[in-house]
Amino acid sequence: MKTLWKGHANPRVGLGMILAAVCAALLFTACPLFESPEPEIPDLSGYWFAENVSVMIESEQVSVKGLAIIQNGSIEFLAFELDGDHIAGMRGTYSNTDEEMTVQVNANFDPNSANWSAETSTEHIPFTLVNNVLTMDIPGPNDNTMRGSFTKIAAPSRPAAWVGNWSGTWAAKPGAAAILQADGSFEFSFNGTMNSSSIYLIQTGVWQLIVYGDTNYLLNHITHQTINTESADVDFYGLTVASLNTEQTQATIETSLGLLVLDKQQ
Repeated sequence: MKTLWKGHANPRVGLGMILAAVCAALLFTACPLFESPEPEIPDLSGYWFAENVSVMIESEQVSVKGLAIIQNGSIEFLAFELDGDHIAGMRGTYSNTDEEMTVQVNANFDPNSANWSAETSTEHIPFTLVNNVLTMDIPGPNDNTMRGSFTKIAAPSRPAAWVGNWSGTWAAKPGAAAILQADGSFEFSFNGTMNSSSIYLIQTGVWQLIVYGDTNYLLNHITHQTINTESADVDFYGLTVASLNTEQTQATIETSLGLLVLDKQQ
């Protein structure tokens, strides 16, 4: 029988025996030459946007826009109909490994009350992060899961061109006005006719602008609302496509009730 050992010392085997002896001398601790690097824990903080995600809401498959706001250990998932109305959301705190996020949920959004309901749960969200695209399997109502690929976007801003007093029409009906302040506060009002009914509406809160690709979105966080004689504190968002004309004197905002066209007042 032939053997590789006959008449020669195999240098590879000899080296292996030396390394094995070294490792044994270290009381069977892992030999540094064979250690795998520890996985890097990614920093997920920032703003993440998904332009069109399919999700099951109340037994209906719906296409939504998704916004995830992750910062300082807190997390907020917001889902919007494609025309910008806020329809779902989840708030809480989180921690993450290199492949899973653990979210301690403390509230879910209720679109019927335009507010959040206190609900606690622990959700495990698998994710992958590749080139600033965060793909997540986000749990929803009735064990439904929203798989979305969220692109990291720049933090919201408040461009000076949007600051000021505006007035114009909503769905081609006069009576719309808005005040956008540099500190982020805003007031929107409408006093006119909508769908053949008279309406008096005032909303106040915080405004920001986010950019995804070539599209600007006006992100409004509404915290107080008056409709006719009913006034209440609320907590919901609007995410609407928004643009300025070349002269930056007219704003066009796409809403679920029609175009909001506002002229800047001097």
